[in-house]
Amino acid sequence: MAEYRFDLTGSAERLKRAMDDTSPLMRQCGALMLATSQEAFRLQRLGEREWPAKYPSMGQPFINIAGALEDWNSGRKSPKPSRFQARPANVDEGLRGGVWGSLTFDTAKDTARAGSNKEYAGRLQKGGTSAQIITSGAKAAIKDWLWTKKGKPKAGRAGYVRHLNQLLHKSVHVQRVIARPFLGFTDPLTANLIKATQFYFQGAQRERT
Repeated sequence: MAEYRFDLTGSAERLKRAMDDTSPLMRQCGALMLATSQEAFRLQRLGEREWPAKYPSMGQPFINIAGALEDWNSGRKSPKPSRFQARPANVDEGLRGGVWGSLTFDTAKDTARAGSNKEYAGRLQKGGTSAQIITSGAKAAIKDWLWTKKGKPKAGRAGYVRHLNQLLHKSVHVQRVIARPFLGFTDPLTANLIKATQFYFQGAQRERT
């Protein structure tokens, strides 16, 4: 004789134990959510929503005004080379710093969360405005970077005058930040979360009592 059977009582007990503490499943879900957010920075899009380049309407020559101002405010005489590149957006130090490097996840027995604790992360996600102080040292550095002692643009820098000259006549630089979402339930993430949940409860069903 050969047979197999389905024990409704035992199955219900196993499912109840699995439901009482889903932390193993939540850790898998948190890791999937984190991976999706990290991928957004690499691919410059979240799912089908592509991120605009930095200053998409600027044209040539390109300069990341906010990034360059940050450099000058910090005491640099020239902007970092990356300030002259429109891509990648929202990436300065990569995984070493910034929002990308701060991404993490945490879980409870029935919850998974992923995100960043950076103060400005919400602006990158949803858009908004940013404000930067323009120090006197930054203004002096900008003038030195743009102009010769005779008051003419330095070689190769005439095109930047229209972008940077405005900074010399105010104390705060305010600009609009374009939304480039990195948190969200994409179709692949949703499918993977469903799949992980199915495997988790299938495993609970197979567990011996």
